[in-house]
Amino acid sequence: MHESDQEQIQLIKDWWKQYGSAILTGVIVFLVANFGWRYWHQTTALRIARASVTYTQVLNAFDQKKTEDAESLAKNLMQDYKRSPYASLAAFLLAKNAVQDKNYSAAIEDLQWIINHAKSKSFRQVARIRLARVLIATKKPQLANEALSALDDPAYLAMVDETKGDIFALLGDNENAMQSYRKALNESKPELTAPLLEMKVAE
Repeated sequence: MHESDQEQIQLIKDWWKQYGSAILTGVIVFLVANFGWRYWHQTTALRIARASVTYTQVLNAFDQKKTEDAESLAKNLMQDYKRSPYASLAAFLLAKNAVQDKNYSAAIEDLQWIINHAKSKSFRQVARIRLARVLIATKKPQLANEALSALDDPAYLAMVDETKGDIFALLGDNENAMQSYRKALNESKPELTAPLLEMKVAE
C-alpha cells in the first residue's frame, strides 16, 4: 500500500472519529422523525376515514327517521373525534333537528359545542350566527349580542350585521336595526343578497 493511500485511510479514520458519532446521531434522528411523521400521518388519515364513515351513518339514520340512532352516533362522533370537521357537521345536524323540535336549549348546547371545538373558522362563525338567531327566537337579545361579540371569519360579516339588526329590532331600536341592515346590504355580494334582507331594508 502506498504511503499516500495510508495517509488517506488515516485521514478517513480521524475524520470518522471526530464526526462519525454526530453523523450516526443525525441519521437516527432523521429516521425516527420520518417514521414518526409517517405514523402520525397514517393515524390521522385513519381517524378522518373513521369519522367520515360515522358521519355517513348519522346522515343515513336521519334520512331513515331513526332520530335516536342518529343522535347517538352524532354524540359519539363529537366525543371521539372532537377536532374533526365531521364532528362539527354532526353537531350542526343535531342543532337543526333540535330547533325543528323547538328544543332550543339543546340547539344552544350543540352550537356552543361547535364554537368551543371546531378548528374551522367558518364553522365557528356560522355557529355563532345560528346561536344568536336561536337566542333571538327565545327573546334573549343580550345573549344573542354576546354570541356575535367575536368575529371568527370576516366572510360572514354581512350575516353578522343582519343578525345584529334583528337584535336591535327585538329591542325596539328601529334606527340602529335599520343601520345594521343597510350595513349588511352594503357588505353583501349582489348575487348573494338574501331577498329577506332587502325586504328588511325596504321596510
